[in-house]
Amino acid sequence: MRTGLTGAGIIRPQKIGVFSDVHGNLPALRETLFFLIYAQEVDLLLCCGDTVGYGCFPNECYQALQANKVNAVTGNHEKYIKLAWTLDPEGSGIDPFENPKKYPRISEIERVSLWTSQRLTVENRSFLYGLPDFISFPDLGLSICHSLQHNYVENPATAAALLDLYQTRIVFIGHTHQPAYWFFEEGNLMPTPVTGSQRIYMEEKNRYIINVGSVGQPRDDNTDACCVVFEPPDILSYHRIPYDVSEMTDAMGELAFPGRFTGRLYLGW
Repeated sequence: MRTGLTGAGIIRPQKIGVFSDVHGNLPALRETLFFLIYAQEVDLLLCCGDTVGYGCFPNECYQALQANKVNAVTGNHEKYIKLAWTLDPEGSGIDPFENPKKYPRISEIERVSLWTSQRLTVENRSFLYGLPDFISFPDLGLSICHSLQHNYVENPATAAALLDLYQTRIVFIGHTHQPAYWFFEEGNLMPTPVTGSQRIYMEEKNRYIINVGSVGQPRDDNTDACCVVFEPPDILSYHRIPYDVSEMTDAMGELAFPGRFTGRLYLGW
């Protein structure tokens, strides 16, 4: 695992905005960043990976992260795109949706990964390859990563392993696209799902895993983008942000993206 950056010497922020799993969904990311920057006035922006994949605006999403100085880590879809590059290392640009016979044995996710790889600019490809696996901010007592080495954190065993791996009080993750939090109290790991917008008061004595849900492809029967705002040391707020789903699905439809990737945006799953 690559080591991440440290937060030594940074000015302590009053509000931290955290999000994950944008998946190339520019309309959702645009509304989320506007909410965090202008409505919440956060001082620090963090992204838990999978900025690309599934959606059709990979360059625009990476550019938005860079323009807004978002601290981001890699996700499993970034790794898929690196692997997809080996299918077409010369970047021929042959559309894997329009020319399926050229790649007859690859899955829909692999086709989207290949399509994304072919279209990333040199600058954004460099940005992708430079993303760390995790970032720790020791002064703030928090870390961000995508998940437990890209396994779902869904049970006490994986949650405990994640807390063992990252020694900070709080670990922010994504990957499942379902907002939830775990807290470690008196030797017990307690999972709590989150529905809609919710405010949580965190005990300083406890350790927490915070799954921030998904901006670009929620999977909790809610189509709105999901993000969190953390006010150190003890206030955490989940927020749902509506966006124009049809703007995203229309753009994907024009590019002949797989129908199940567009349809699930209307279902919130």
